[in-house]
Amino acid sequence: MHRVIKNHFDNFVKNYNLNSGESKNFEAFSAYCIAKHYTFDAINPDTLIYEGDEPGIDSAFFICDEAIITSNDEIISLFDKKKNNHDIVCVLIQSKTSESWNKKEINTFESAVLDFISENSEHSYNDELIERKDIFNTIIKNVGKIKHGRPRIQCYFVNTANEAADKEILSAQRTLKNRLDETGLFYAADATLIGREELLGLWIKSQGAYETTFEIIGSASFPKSAGIEESYVVTVSAKEFTTKVLTDENGSLRKSIFEENVREMAKIIETDDQDIVDDIVRSTNRQNKIEDHQFLATLDSVKSVERYFIARGGDEEHRLYFERRPNQYGRDDIPSIRIFDLKELARCTGAMFLDKPDVASRYPNQLVEELQGTVFDPKNKEEIFYTAAYCNYRLKLLHSNNRIDKAINRLKWYSLMAIRYRVCGENPSNVTSSKVEKDCEAIIDIISKNDDACIALCNDIARRFAELGAVDRDRLRTTRFVSEVRDAMCR
Repeated sequence: MHRVIKNHFDNFVKNYNLNSGESKNFEAFSAYCIAKHYTFDAINPDTLIYEGDEPGIDSAFFICDEAIITSNDEIISLFDKKKNNHDIVCVLIQSKTSESWNKKEINTFESAVLDFISENSEHSYNDELIERKDIFNTIIKNVGKIKHGRPRIQCYFVNTANEAADKEILSAQRTLKNRLDETGLFYAADATLIGREELLGLWIKSQGAYETTFEIIGSASFPKSAGIEESYVVTVSAKEFTTKVLTDENGSLRKSIFEENVREMAKIIETDDQDIVDDIVRSTNRQNKIEDHQFLATLDSVKSVERYFIARGGDEEHRLYFERRPNQYGRDDIPSIRIFDLKELARCTGAMFLDKPDVASRYPNQLVEELQGTVFDPKNKEEIFYTAAYCNYRLKLLHSNNRIDKAINRLKWYSLMAIRYRVCGENPSNVTSSKVEKDCEAIIDIISKNDDACIALCNDIARRFAELGAVDRDRLRTTRFVSEVRDAMCR
């Protein structure tokens, strides 16, 4: 691996506390850099790759309206909605740490890609890739609800070599693109060779904000008001503003710029008071009859959770960060393993304290919407959010250090629920009761320690999981399995 890429790669591995070996970690690194090119969402690299052998494809995921989809249940639920113009991109990646191009490896990738998108595959797939192929099949069955009547596909072959220049290598790239075009399955298809410079560029973009300059034709200032230092109305070239600010190099809208304005019509206001920003966002969009669930981050209950996390992190060992707004801590040199966005926090809390590990597994992008009235109910004690996040954080550390059974990580959402019942018994306190704070204290007291008691708890949970028999992906996502796990932990 090239030294410059190796340095960034090592920081990435440390930041996410990865321990799968250089080859598998590099797959995660490559997939993360590419995924961040398509979405502004926080990304857990573990969701982009999979354990075990794979038939020439290291990562497969789908972008639907700029959100990452890795669950067939979720794509089905999206198609069940009234919207009929979803923008969908199928992303397939093969990654190598090599500093040279190899035509045979690209040909192997081509074979794997064509088999993956074929109606009758010949390759054997692991469970994760079976799930991804199911998603692809669901997409093809619902082309009538997709923008342009078909999805797009982007195939990436990644290594750390110089830009490809050899005719043989470029020919292999063109052949893959042509074969994709010939299938007729896609509105647009591309095969991209990513070498050292391209990968470095993607990594840097994934870490920072957008910057550009453009000429202001005219401007006028508004009077100062409480909490707002300066505000202006300016006139610029619409074409230049659209090209440099609103769209990326592919001509796609940078929706992340409008993260808190779902109608994507921007006013430019400078203020240090986030409450003022929230008020403006909510009042502006209410004029357009947008439902409140799209403004979850502006709710008082969510702000209270944010304040609790800030107050709760009194020492480095217990400090976690709730990222109420996108990229709130992304540029502060904080380990990503300690940062929880709205989606991840909802999954952790819903799984651990509301007995919803099945929902956390099936609908990662829609869990916030589905459980907003229960997870972020203002009556809920803030301690449950921190406790759920801290348990998730500790389990990741223990897993990465190979101190606990792998089943704990594979069934991580169920593991969170299991911890609560093993520590608090079959009748844990209600999440709105002050008594739940003692439950949380007991959970953290055990899970924060590196002693035999913590490890014994995790291994006991793993043993009880094993007694439930084989758990495939369908069983994992049923309410019946939730009950089985709960009963097993209370015996």
